[in-house]
Amino acid sequence: VAWFVAEVMPRLDPSWICLVGGAGPEWARIADAVAARGLESRVHLLGTVVERRKAALLARADLFVMPNVPVPGDAEGFGISAIEATAHGVPVLASDLEGLRDAVVDGVTGRLVPPLDIDAWRDAIRTTRMDPAAVARETRARFDWSRLVEAYLEFFRRLPAKETPR
Repeated sequence: VAWFVAEVMPRLDPSWICLVGGAGPEWARIADAVAARGLESRVHLLGTVVERRKAALLARADLFVMPNVPVPGDAEGFGISAIEATAHGVPVLASDLEGLRDAVVDGVTGRLVPPLDIDAWRDAIRTTRMDPAAVARETRARFDWSRLVEAYLEFFRRLPAKETPR
């Protein structure tokens, strides 16, 4: 997020604002990027966001960005935040990295963007427009709990039976 604030936000039309939820270990770097670029009026650091407030924010969001950067030796996880956003009908722009590829259906629930490519991120923000109802519908179809449970059960059914000791 610090990279996104420092490199992409200054290149967007000033009408774009960015709300940053969370209070993790990168908080100080993000705050420093906001101050260094003079973006206090456009980037708002919200701190920890409770579930009720998160739902209210997502209900009003145009996009949800996950501008993760590659870290050698550290693969990106699944991206549950992307699923939460798209379940609310908010398209996700996510770095084209490991687990995010499983959470974002490129062109359907959002877009996968090359990590650290400033122009690609700027262009994706400018041009991504998706039907919120279709985004939510596709996410529910792919990630509904009953569907996931059935997929796990099928996986376990296919495992070879282990012999029990006598």
